[in-house]
Order: sequence, then C-alpha cells, then structure tokens
Amino acid sequence: MHVSHLARAIILGTILFVLLPEVGTSSALADTKEKTTEAGLGVASFITTLPYGNVKIAYAGLGAIIGGFTYLLTVGDLNSANVIWEKSLLGHYVITPDHLTGDKPVKFIGP
Repeated sequence: MHVSHLARAIILGTILFVLLPEVGTSSALADTKEKTTEAGLGVASFITTLPYGNVKIAYAGLGAIIGGFTYLLTVGDLNSANVIWEKSLLGHYVITPDHLTGDKPVKFIGP
C-alpha cells in the first residue's frame, strides 16, 4: 500500500516540477505542454521498450544460434548463415518517441 502512495507522490511531484516553474505566460504554457508531451513520450517509449526489447533480444539470440547451426550444417556456407543472422540480429532493439508518434517505423526483423 505504501508503494502506491509513494508512486503517486513521485508522479505528482514530477508533474508539479515540470509545470510550475514556467507558469505565467501563454508561450510558457505552450512550452510546458510541449515539454510534458516530450516527457510523456520518453516515459512511454521506456515502458514500451521493456517488453519489446526482451522479446527482440530473445529472437536475436535464437537467430544467432540457429545461424550458427546453419553455418555448421552447410559446411561453412556463410551466405546461408548470414541470411538468418541479418533477419534476426538487425532491426530495432529500442522503441523511441519517433516510433510511438509514427514518424519512424519499428523494424523488428532486419532487412
């Protein structure tokens, strides 16, 4: 129960810290709104990255292992292994605010 009160206090304190110093003019309010939006997108991208990044790392790890087995089973055919490695290891590991706003597509699988 104390943790939820602490979390609420931290959130409220953060909001007040962001909003109060610049309150007064309409341009300051616009700047504050923009900063709040940027902060919100930053927090949302961090929270979204936690599960996404774990899945991407697991996928990349399996791709690295399977690519290694492909290399061994094809008696050193690097082209075959590279196809698997590029698809699994390349791509985005972190979700950024640009991904959340749709300005940049998320690439889970490499080119």
